[in-house]
Amino acid sequence: TAPHLIEASIRCQDPAHPNHRISLEIVYFHTKGDYLRRTFPEGETRLISGKLTRRREQWVMLHPDYILTSDRVDALPNLEPIYGLSQSLSNRLFCQAINQALSGLPNLPEWHRAETLAEHQWPSFLFAMRRAHHPKTLEDLLGSETRSPALRRLASDELLAQQLSLRFMRQCYRHRHGVTYPDLHQFRDQVCASLPFQLSETQQNAIEEIRQDLQHPEPMLRLLLGEVSSGKTLVALMVMLDVLESGAKCALLVPSETLARQRQETLSSLLRRAGLDIPCLLLVGSLNASTKKEIYATLAYPGPVLVAGTHALIQDKVLFDNLGLVAIDEQHRFGVHQRMALSHKATPPPGVLVMNATPISRTLLMTHYGDLDATRLIGRNPRASAIKTAVIGNHRLQELIQRMHSVLENRQRIFWVCPLREESEKSDLAATENRYTILNKLFPRQCFLLHEEIPATQKAKTIADFHAAPNGAILVATTAVEVGIDIHDATTIIVEAAEHFGLAQLHQLRGGAGHAESPGTCVLLHGQHLSVVAKERLEMMRQSDDGFALAEADLRLRSGGEILGAKQNSLPQMRLADLARDQDLLKRAHDEAAYIVQHDPQLQTERGAALRVLLHLFQRDAVLSLIQAG
Repeated sequence: TAPHLIEASIRCQDPAHPNHRISLEIVYFHTKGDYLRRTFPEGETRLISGKLTRRREQWVMLHPDYILTSDRVDALPNLEPIYGLSQSLSNRLFCQAINQALSGLPNLPEWHRAETLAEHQWPSFLFAMRRAHHPKTLEDLLGSETRSPALRRLASDELLAQQLSLRFMRQCYRHRHGVTYPDLHQFRDQVCASLPFQLSETQQNAIEEIRQDLQHPEPMLRLLLGEVSSGKTLVALMVMLDVLESGAKCALLVPSETLARQRQETLSSLLRRAGLDIPCLLLVGSLNASTKKEIYATLAYPGPVLVAGTHALIQDKVLFDNLGLVAIDEQHRFGVHQRMALSHKATPPPGVLVMNATPISRTLLMTHYGDLDATRLIGRNPRASAIKTAVIGNHRLQELIQRMHSVLENRQRIFWVCPLREESEKSDLAATENRYTILNKLFPRQCFLLHEEIPATQKAKTIADFHAAPNGAILVATTAVEVGIDIHDATTIIVEAAEHFGLAQLHQLRGGAGHAESPGTCVLLHGQHLSVVAKERLEMMRQSDDGFALAEADLRLRSGGEILGAKQNSLPQMRLADLARDQDLLKRAHDEAAYIVQHDPQLQTERGAALRVLLHLFQRDAVLSLIQAG
C-alpha cells in the first residue's frame, strides 16, 4: 500500500535561531477514511512527537507518537520510554499495555524494613515501578550514573530476591542428612607416592579444608576457586579418593565433550599409575546406545566408580548406587538447577564440589555462589611455565606472523583465538573461519579449526590431530579453548580483538600457553581505536598475572562505563541491578537475607508473606517449595 504523506513546516525550538524552519514529511500507512484531515486540519498548528529519520536529504517521521493542539503542550512528556519490541509491535501500543498493567498494579505489602526505607528515602514498590516506566528526570533512567531512589529501590528488590533464594537453597541442602566419610588415606597415599612431584602447600591446604566437610553429617557445598593451571583437578581427585575408598561413587560434570574426554584420560592415568583398580568411565552424548547402557548398569551396581561426563550425567535414566561426591568443573557454564539436579540423584545427598578456573571478584562470588563455602588455590601451579604477555596493534600483524614461523620451526603449538565464529554485519570483530582461511594459506597443513558447532567426534579428532602434528601446528578457535584444553607443548596463544574481552576471560585464555616446559607467550592483538578503559584493561594484563586482582579490577572498570557484551563477561544477568555500581546494595541484600532466614525460616510472619510476593515477582518462587519441604 502506498504511504500517505503529510507536508509540514516545522519551527525549530533552538533559541539561537527562533525563526529557523525545516521541512518534514509525516508518513502514515493504512489510514482509513478522513483520519488524516481530522488529525491535521489545514491551516492549524499541531505539536507532534516521534522518531525522526533522515532519508535522501529529507527529514521523515513515521506515525508520530503524539499529536497535540498548542494548548495541550503540558501533555507532551519530556522523557518517553522506548522498549525493545518484536516485529509489528509498535512502541505506542506497548506503552498502552504497560500503562494498563500499571493501573492494575495493587499497592503491595512492604518487604523492606521501615528504617531501611527511611534511611534511603525509598518510595513504595508501586511508586518505583510507575517512575521507572514514566521517568521525570534523567536520574530516573536505568543508565543514569546517579540513579533516583526509585530505581535504587527496585535494584535492591532484585538483589534481595536473588540473595534470599540462594540462602534458602543453601539452608535446604544443608538440612538434609548426608554421609560422613572417615579419613581413609590409603588411596591418597598411593596416588601421592606415584606422582613425579609433590603437592604444593596451597593444594594440601585446599584438600584438607575440603576433607573436613566430608567428615560432617551435613552435605558438602563448596566452591574451589583457582587460577588456570593451579591443579584443581588433582585436588578434586584427592578428595574423591576418600569417598571411593569408602565404596561410594564420584561424578565429575564438565561443560563439553572435549573437556570430558581430557579429564577422564587424566584421571584414568593417575589411577593406573598408582595401581588403583577403580573404573574410570566417560559418559557423553555422542556415545552409542549400547555403550551408554553398559555405563548405566555399572553406575547402578554397588562398588566404587569414578565417572566423568557432560550434561548426559543429568539425564533421568542415569541412576547411581551410592553417589558420594559430585564435582562440577567450570561451574559458570552450568546453572544452579543443573547442579541441584545432579546432587538429587542420591539419597542421602552427595557432597558437591564446584570448581571454577575463572578468578572472580568478591562481588560475583556473593552473587554467583552465595549458597557455597569457598576455598581458594592461591597462585598458579609452581610447575607451570612462566607466561610473558605482549600487547600489540593489528598493524603489526606481519611481524607477528614472522614470529609464528620461528615457533613452528621448534615444533611447538599455537592457539589463535577469535571472539566470533562467523562474519557479522553488526560487528567488526575477526571471524574465526575467515582467520583460519588466511592462516591456512600461509601455513598449509599446519592449521586446524575449532568452534562450538563442530560435531563432538570431529572436535576430538581435531584436538588429537593438532596435538600430534609433527612440525608444530596452529589451532584457530573461538573461546572453546578457554574451557581447559590441555596441550602440553602449546607455548603461544594469540587473542585477536583482545579489547573486546574482559580481564578475567583474558587471564583464563592466557593460561592455555602455560602448560609447556618452555616459557609461554600470550599476544593480545587489538584494533586501532581503543577506548580509555580498553587501554587500561590491556595494560593491566601486560603488567599483572594475579587473576583475583584482575577480577576485582575488571568489575571496577565496568563501573567506569564500559560494559562488555553478555557473551564476553561473567556477570549474572540482572534486569535492574548493576553489579558494577550496586555493590553497597548487594552487601545489604546479602546481610538482610541472612537475617531473614535466621529469624523467619518459613516466611510465616507478616513480612514473610510480603517476601513471598517479592520472590514471585522476580521469578524466584521455585525456592518456596524447598521451604515447604523443610
